[in-house]
Order: sequence, then structure tokens, then C-alpha cells
Amino acid sequence: MKKGNYRTLIGLMLFVLFLGSNTEISKAGETKNNKVAAKVNGEIILLEDIDSILKQRGPSLVPLTQSQLILDRRQTLELLITECLVRQYFKEAKITVPKSEVDKGMIELIGSLKQEGKTLEDYLKENNQTESQLRATIYQLLQMSQFMKTSVTEEKLKPYYEQNKDFFDKTTVQVSHIVIRVAQNAKPEEKQNAYDRLKKIREEIINKKKDFASAAKEYSQCPSAPNGGDLGFISRKFQVDESIAKTAFSLNIGEISDIVESEFGYHILMVTEKKAGRPSNFEKSLADVKDSFEVELKQNLIHQLRSRAKIEIFLPEK
Repeated sequence: MKKGNYRTLIGLMLFVLFLGSNTEISKAGETKNNKVAAKVNGEIILLEDIDSILKQRGPSLVPLTQSQLILDRRQTLELLITECLVRQYFKEAKITVPKSEVDKGMIELIGSLKQEGKTLEDYLKENNQTESQLRATIYQLLQMSQFMKTSVTEEKLKPYYEQNKDFFDKTTVQVSHIVIRVAQNAKPEEKQNAYDRLKKIREEIINKKKDFASAAKEYSQCPSAPNGGDLGFISRKFQVDESIAKTAFSLNIGEISDIVESEFGYHILMVTEKKAGRPSNFEKSLADVKDSFEVELKQNLIHQLRSRAKIEIFLPEK
């Protein structure tokens, strides 16, 4: 790993470092001195942990309202939950790193700091961290690196490239949608009602009782509704939900999709324009393919871990 990249990654990991893994939990949902913000498979995250990370950012230029502070806490908690789940997974999968590799990481970081005229003590103070916490961060970075080495192979990259060639060619499509929102934890009858409602809207468009843009303005539960549901040009990856992108790139211009489910609800799509990119090839695109595959691999891992985890939130609303 290059020095610059290594230090950047350490900085990012420090931001989501889990601080409270060894704190005792009481029956009242509090530790001896602090409130529990969440439990992740029985492991706790303290409110103190969240506020410690927020403190690292420094004071806000504009005083935060109570609702903004609550939102900041919730977003930080989500990062901590993710970090906790990944760390638990690495432990379960027995992905370990020799102490000597962590020592090398520390030496590399110290060398990078020295070039800037800083010491390790300066760095720890700036980030409100201890050396043991920094070592834990480096350890997890190396675990992730090891996980990637075993998971990312050319045998997997080649078909991934072929399946997503539009993305590497930089092809884009302009897509409009109509969405009926429904929560992921909604009752089956609520989901069915939303599905049936969108099905009727789709039939109106197919039977030319309404055009797509007019239907979007009338029915879609999205900020894009006043613009006829126009989401603008999207690439094949990382801009919208995968189910939406995959469907959009399979459509001909003017074709109305079947009903598509995403984490936000149910959608119907229509592509209004396509812009061809430049033909790519696997060998020349290998670095981009590897980066994209790794990003998606991490996203899928986190999604799977969250879907089977027991996560309890106790974050106070005041």
C-alpha cells in the first residue's frame, strides 16, 4: 500500500473507530457511567463514543440546532454500527494479522508524519486517539486488505467486467421514474397495496390514458415528480439503486419497465435518451474494474451483515 493512501485510509478508519467494545452493560440499558446508544449482536456502542467522534470534527461554524445534532448522532452511529459488524465478521471468519504487520503500518505512518514535521504524539492529539486505538485501526485495515486479496481474483473480475461493460465504457442513460414509497419493514398488505397502486398507474400509461411525465407529476412520491420523474443521466453503477440501474440499462428508449422494487419502494422506469461511451477492454480497464469490484464487494458484505444482525437502537431523541 502506498504511503499517501495508507495514511488517508487510516484517517478514514479513525473516524469510524469503535471505542466502547469492552464496556459493561447494566440491566437498565446503561453502563456504570454512560448511556448505551445501540447494541450490535449484543455488543454495545455508547453515546459517549458517538459524541467523541463528533468532537474530533471540531466546533461547527454555525451552532447546530437540536434536530441537526440528533441527525449527526444518528449518522455517526450508523458508521459505528457498520464498523462493529465488519470487525465481528473478521473475528468470526478468523481473519488475523501478525503484530509485525501492524508494526510496519505504524512505522510507515510515523515516517509520513516526519516528512510533515509532525510526531506520532501530534497525530494522536489531533485525532483525539490513543496509540492502542490507532493500532486497532491499522489492524482492521490490514484485515480488510487480507479479505480483499482472497476475494478479488481475475476469475471473478473478468465476468464482472462483462456484466458491467456499460459502466466501464462510460455509457449513460437518461431515465425517468414513478415511485410509490413503502418502508422495507412495512406489513405485507401495505406492500401489496403500494404494488397494486403502481400497477394501475402503469396500465394507464401503457393504455395511453396518461403519458409518463403527466403520471409522474400526479402520482410519483419523489422530488423528481414536478419534472416528470426525470432523474437525469445515470451511469450503470453507484448512482442509483442497483435494481433501478440494471433495469434502466436493459430498456429501449421509450419502453416502460415492469415494476421494480428498491429499498425505497416500487418503481416503474422509462429511458428517454442514451449516450454511448467509448468502447473499453478488460486489460486496459483492469485497475478500474478491480476498484469497482472491491467497492461493491464491501457494500454487499455490509448489506449481508446488517440483514442478519440483531441491531437495537437506544439513541435518545433529545
